[in-house]
Amino acid sequence: MIPSPAALHQVDSLQEPENAETPASESEVGEIGHAFRLGRHWFLLPPALPAELIPALPTARLPFTRPGFLGLANHRGDLIPIYDLAVWLDGEAATGSGYFLILGQREARAGLRIDRIESRVLPPSLERKPLAVADGGLAELGAFSWTWEARTYIEVDFPRLFAALVGWSR
Repeated sequence: MIPSPAALHQVDSLQEPENAETPASESEVGEIGHAFRLGRHWFLLPPALPAELIPALPTARLPFTRPGFLGLANHRGDLIPIYDLAVWLDGEAATGSGYFLILGQREARAGLRIDRIESRVLPPSLERKPLAVADGGLAELGAFSWTWEARTYIEVDFPRLFAALVGWSR
């Protein structure tokens, strides 16, 4: 399970040196969020979206589906569709086993094979820009990008993305 932003903030504050200056308020620092890497792309997770990180599980491929649909994984007795978004974005599968990031809840759950996840504190002054049309069709889903510390993060509407992946994988 991904730790809550409040828990991460508590852990980070315990590791600061004693002489470090603390900000006057949380709004000056920015929001704590989670970012995950899929191939060469980094994505930001919306704080309100239920998410769970699990080790990669065996998947059962379904006939007549595209390679980006890895299949169904049995997670706690529920079948979860798992996608490799790198195939959709870059045309080739990501390497390595990685992890599965399960997003959503109950019947509205789906998973992505990801390479890495990390916590980020995003400054409030970051400029949100529409994603370029050439970015694997994500611009059509209303995706935005943020650039910070020489890395571009993609913010996407995950329910819309999964609906698009279902149509694409057939």
